[in-house]
Amino acid sequence: MADFWNLLVYSNVINFIILVALLAFVCVKINMAGKLSSFKDAIVEKIENSKKEKADAAKKLSDAKEYFKLLDNDINECVSKIEAGANSVVADIDEAIKKNTQKINDNTEKFLANEKSKIIRKISSAAYNNALNKAQNTISEKFSSDSGLHKKYIERSLDIFERMDL
Repeated sequence: MADFWNLLVYSNVINFIILVALLAFVCVKINMAGKLSSFKDAIVEKIENSKKEKADAAKKLSDAKEYFKLLDNDINECVSKIEAGANSVVADIDEAIKKNTQKINDNTEKFLANEKSKIIRKISSAAYNNALNKAQNTISEKFSSDSGLHKKYIERSLDIFERMDL
């Protein structure tokens, strides 16, 4: 049985050597070393390109961060300017409101003073007319009741005119 095992091992070793030789021949024939070398070179190139792209991306990221810092500053500056402008507009509007309110108050006071004057004139005119009518009625009643009184007033008026130096 030892012969059988020796023969089996010997044939397997020969088969293995033939297989390795056949593989070596095929590799040489299809230029496996060149393909592996070119594959290795492609991988190295891709790694280097990735490193370059990583560096470019890092630079772009830092540029973007700087840009956004500047953009934040610009936005804050614009907001400050807009707030200042809005405050100025609010101040102008407040001033205009104060002026218009004062004008309205002044005009209201003038209107009320005019209306007061009109009412006073109307009341004075009515009081004057009432007093005049009352006086006329009283005088008419007195003259109607005493006819000698009329003569007496006429004589007194003539005396006053005579005493006057004309």
